[in-house]
Amino acid sequence: HFDTAYRGEIIRILHVVTSLHEYDTGKRYTSKSQDRLFDSVLPTLIESASSLLSSWDDENSPRRYLVDVYLILGYEFPTESERYEQMIGNITSIPHFLASGGSVEVWDDAVPQSRQEDLSKQHRIVVKDAIDILEKDTGKFYYDMFSCWEDDMLVLRHHFDTYLDLLDGIRGNHTAGNNSSDTFHGLMSDAQVDRLIPGFIRVEVYEKKRNREKPGKIPIKENLHVNPKYCCHLTSGNYSTTKNDRNKPETPLPSPSDLMLWETKVFSLSVRRFPDGLWNAMLPSGFGIDHTDRIASYWSGTNGTFGPAARAPQPQEPPHPQYFAQQAGWIATRKQILRFDQTCDGGFLPPFKGGAHFADGLMSYMPYTVEHWSGGMQLFGTPCKYQRFISLDPDVFSRQLIWHGTNNKQHQIFKGRQILAEELLGQLGTVRERAEEAMNQEIRGITKVDAMYT
Repeated sequence: HFDTAYRGEIIRILHVVTSLHEYDTGKRYTSKSQDRLFDSVLPTLIESASSLLSSWDDENSPRRYLVDVYLILGYEFPTESERYEQMIGNITSIPHFLASGGSVEVWDDAVPQSRQEDLSKQHRIVVKDAIDILEKDTGKFYYDMFSCWEDDMLVLRHHFDTYLDLLDGIRGNHTAGNNSSDTFHGLMSDAQVDRLIPGFIRVEVYEKKRNREKPGKIPIKENLHVNPKYCCHLTSGNYSTTKNDRNKPETPLPSPSDLMLWETKVFSLSVRRFPDGLWNAMLPSGFGIDHTDRIASYWSGTNGTFGPAARAPQPQEPPHPQYFAQQAGWIATRKQILRFDQTCDGGFLPPFKGGAHFADGLMSYMPYTVEHWSGGMQLFGTPCKYQRFISLDPDVFSRQLIWHGTNNKQHQIFKGRQILAEELLGQLGTVRERAEEAMNQEIRGITKVDAMYT
């Protein structure tokens, strides 16, 4: 049933998943010896690929996706084993996968000799090898996008559509040349817009209601709701591929009050009105950027909201790790990756060029772990300085939430760091209202707000 006559926008993605353990170790509130590969990694991967390929069954889809799968494993996984054959069979039985030319590649025993933490870097080698592959018939580049994630992140078609839609939207949010505004609601220069990347925030689904601390000093604006179906609804069911049972009913749709995040708070966020009139939250990013390329935004703590001693996060200083909102992966177009490689200190793809990646980033004293390579500390931190943003439109905001499928952080992280995604959206709605009021006062010449720069 694969529609080869479709002539709309077709995007081929290389979806790379990195997994260290075949069986859970019992650490971080996992169950020791549980089959992580078949009970967690594969269901998540299959849901991701199925979601992308479902675009061929949706007449209203703005674009259609093709997907190849690449698994990077930190353990030996012999190709002649029954488990290997079963894994390949489960992936290739995804509707449209084989008909669309989908492929599966496995790089097992992929941990470098240097140290275990460097497994998280290996996806860069995969991307480097694949980025210039050409189609035999047309001579065009084979892959349009790359998607590289840790093994428990559920990345769906909604995320790719939203990412591309937001990229298309910001292309008109600037003036020609180097003109920009030093306000949180003005025009942006070409260089500033080039730094903008749609971001994502990890969430989990509460397994049971928990007592949490109140969200803080910023009131929650009412009637702003997240939609869990975009991030956290398994349409294929909470199945176990160990039993080769892919016909279980879909999982219940979580309540908006079940979505919890733990890696950022409103304190570390600011808002900005883009020239198209839409408001966005600016996630912690872009540290060490030159002043001329900084993007002004309205900090949530403006006017002493968090007390007289509170200080806005500084663009030249890395944020506290608890505020950074690590993504556990990234997606990017081919063009973006080539720009990353040109602009990031030390490069983005191997062979690295020194700078931030002295000795190829493998020296034991260098803090390059999973947080650097896939969590975003490189791409959105000092080496690359790209700036993430999240839409304040509730529907789009919901599409920028990504489910951490292992669901273990709610047990591991103390409750003071846990906040409902809907509460954060409501707090940002209040910050937006305050920013709009300040913007109107500036326009009328009543007062001027000292903007935060990101």
